[in-house]
Formats: sequence, structure tokens, C-alpha cells
Amino acid sequence: AVLRLQQLEQFLLGPGDASADSDSWALTLNSEVEEALASTCDLACGVFGARWSILFGRRGDEVFPFASGGESVVFSSDAMARITAETAVACPVPLAMVDGAEAIDSAVCCVRLPSGEVFGWLVFERSSAQPLADCDEAALELLCRDIFHHLKRSEQLFDAVTAESLQSLISEHNQDWIFVKDEQFRIVYGNPAFLTAYPQEKRNRVIGYTTVEEFDAAEAELFLAQDALAFETGISKVVEEIHLPNGSLVTLETTKRRFEDRNGNPYILGICRDITEHVHLIAELRRTNEELGYFTGIASHDLKSPLTAIRRLLEWVLEDCASLLPEEHVENMHLVMDRAKRMQSLLDDLLLYSNLASVDDTVQEVNVRDTVLDIVDLQDTPANLDVTAPDATVVVPVVPFRTILHNLINNAIKYNDQAQVEIQVTVQDEPDRYVFSVRDNGPGIPPQYFERVLQPFQKLQSRDDVEGSGIGLSVVKRLVERVSGELRIESDGVRGCSFEFSVAKVRDIR
Repeated sequence: AVLRLQQLEQFLLGPGDASADSDSWALTLNSEVEEALASTCDLACGVFGARWSILFGRRGDEVFPFASGGESVVFSSDAMARITAETAVACPVPLAMVDGAEAIDSAVCCVRLPSGEVFGWLVFERSSAQPLADCDEAALELLCRDIFHHLKRSEQLFDAVTAESLQSLISEHNQDWIFVKDEQFRIVYGNPAFLTAYPQEKRNRVIGYTTVEEFDAAEAELFLAQDALAFETGISKVVEEIHLPNGSLVTLETTKRRFEDRNGNPYILGICRDITEHVHLIAELRRTNEELGYFTGIASHDLKSPLTAIRRLLEWVLEDCASLLPEEHVENMHLVMDRAKRMQSLLDDLLLYSNLASVDDTVQEVNVRDTVLDIVDLQDTPANLDVTAPDATVVVPVVPFRTILHNLINNAIKYNDQAQVEIQVTVQDEPDRYVFSVRDNGPGIPPQYFERVLQPFQKLQSRDDVEGSGIGLSVVKRLVERVSGELRIESDGVRGCSFEFSVAKVRDIR
């Protein structure tokens, strides 16, 4: 384990990993710190006139040497037990160097971390069994403090190496282009992704050069202007299209930030993200939307106009010839007219669905009850309809809100099979949204079809049984998403259905 002071206490108390060759424990220190601790042991020999000095570390019941000074010594098991039993700052202890040998006078100083946890012991030879003088205790305190400083230095070195390694790892494996330039716009660092912008044979002439000659002159002038702006203001951000030295044309989103090194020398850090594919996808999406708009125009004019003419011609033929045609032919004429009417309705719904992205979402105050009653009045409502709605005022995008309610109420009426059609509209005013519910007493929707009914042109009943394109609920779904809400269906598929949708609140009325 590499020594870290903030983790050292856990290391001293925890199980850790045993070394490969023995059951003893060890901490790995920076070689510079190891030499400093050895110098501290040498200093203890010099200050106290000792022939030897040794610094022990502790881990649980394990004790291991960190550093030593002077002569090489080996302690008996009894001596080690007496050393590890001491918790005083400094205590003279007679120690037997070898089992059965005569004990010699030694000084044992307990070394503690700032947390109070025992780190180890500094042990050195004493020429007398007398307690340490005040000046000796002060010197010993300085030595122990020096040990702590060296341990702290090890942690700092570890942090620096770790941070440098981590930063290098991030930079080396980052797909974004990362580079650093000095005040003369020379490149002083470039990660591998950045270097791939240059042909292989030219990459050895990137670091230390401006490389402007490798780019189109006009493009080079533009990105050098952004370099200057970053040096002047501290940051620049730009989306630029550049011909790279390797011959490719890319669109880059580039951010440059000014920073200074330890000596106050200014540099800029540049990060370029290749958004070429993103730009191409946006262009393709725009092209697709334009084609969709063109198709919508055809559907709304070139298809609807002849369809209307066909319906009128059929109506005229039926008016003039109904009495002359057999009853079976008259029924077929009505069937053709119904199909033409259904196709016109389908075109209208398709036009609505394709234009949802451009729906006016102006926010206004509206009364829920008035809105519902207005929608019902516009429907082909049956006489047995009973609708209830709260007298509540909400602030919502009016057009999406009315369209959602219109489609849900229309569905509740169209598919209801009861003698008395009942529709209940409710609203809950929550802190960040309104939650509306449209409940009916119709046949309901089986749970396994919840997802299906929200897809365009999906119906659970035949179009010959109930007129409609099956697009109404998919319009509801898209509009609910447009107002940052959620749509939920509740039904047991036997009796009744509830559509609950939310509308995010806005802070002001536009």
C-alpha cells in the first residue's frame, strides 16, 4: 500500500494485503522520503550520541522497520514487546538485543499521527538509564515532527504523481482534440487525437510550431484570431469548418481558455470536438422535414382537391340516377362515397399529425369548464351525453391543450356503447404542473393494448364499425410530450377508461 495520511489510520487498523514472500506487512514510500527518514535516524544518532537508531511502523500487531541509522541491530522478541507497549513521548527502556542477552539502555519514543493514532516508535541507544533532559526532549520532539513532515511529503508526492498520471490518462485516451499554445501561438502540447489531424510524416513538426502553414490561409487567420481573443479575454468559443492538414474537412466545436503556469507565463488550453457527423445529421433532418412539408402540401392540395371532385360527381350521379339504379347499385354508390369521405378525413388527420411540430404553443389563462363545453358543442354530440368539468382556471399552451381535450372527448363519445354516455373531466393543481383526467363509462381498453392505441393509425375496432383514422391518440401523445407532460391510461378493459395527462406550468404568460 502506498502511504496516504488520510488513509493511514485505516491501514494501521485494517487487514490489508500480505507481501508475496512473507506474512509481514509493508508500506511503500517514495525513495526520496525513505532517504529523508533514514537521515532522521542518522540525526538521532548524532544528537544523542547513539551507535544506532531505528524507526518502526505498526500495523495491528505487526511491527516493521521503516528506516535506520548507525549500526545494524536486531531486537529480541521480548525487546519488541517492550517497544510496542510504550505509549509515552519518550521513555528510557532497558532492551535485550538478543534473547537471553544482557539488556542495554535505550530510549523509545512513541510517534503519533495528528489523529492520535500510533504510527510507530523511534528507538535509539542511550548511554545512561537516566530520563532525558529537557533539551533532549525538545530535540526528540523536533525529530518526531520531522518524521511526520516526511510522511506528509510522501502523501503530497503520491497525490502529485497520481494527479499527473490521471490527467495524462484522460488526455491520452480522450477522443476530443486537446492542445496547449503559448503566447506566440506555438503548440506546446497535443494529445494523440489532436496529432491525428496531421499526416504521419508531419507530426514530428507539430510541437513547438504554429503549423499555420499546414492550413488554408483564410481558415488559419480565423482560428489565430480566436487564439488572440482567448489570450485577451480569457475564453473563446466557436464552431468552425476547417480543412485539416491530413486532407479531411471537419466541423469543430472549439473552446479555448487562458491559463498561467507556476511562473506566470500565459498559455491557452484548447479543446476541439468533432461535430461533423452531428452537423450532417442535422442537415439530413432538415432535408427530411422539407420533404415532409412538400408531401404535406401534396396531401393537402393535390390529393384533397380531386378527392372532393370525385365525391361531388358521385353525389350528382346518385341524385340524377338513384331512381334508375337497382337498390344494390345505390348501396355500392353510398359505399364508394363513404370510402371517399374516410380518405378525406385520413388526409386531414395526416396533415394535422405532420404539422404538430409547428403548433402554436402560446400560453394563456383558460377556464377548464368553458373549454370543455366549447369542445362538446363542436362535436356531433348524442342527446344522451352527460359531461362534467371543474370551474377552474389554468395557464396552459392553449392550442395543444384544446387539441388534447378535443381528441380525448371525441374518442370517449365515438367509442361509447352505453345508453347514457358519461364523461368526467378533472384537474389537479400541483406545484410544477397541472394533471388533467378525462374519464368515460365506455367499453374500456384492455391493458395489453395501451401502447398500441397510442401509435398512429392503430384502432381496436374496425373502421367499418366506427369511423376514424386511428390517429387521434397518437396526436394526444405527441402534444403531451410537447408541453413537457406525461400521458397515462387507466382501464381494466371491461368498463370505463381514464386518460390522465399533465401539462408543465410556466412562470409567465406569453
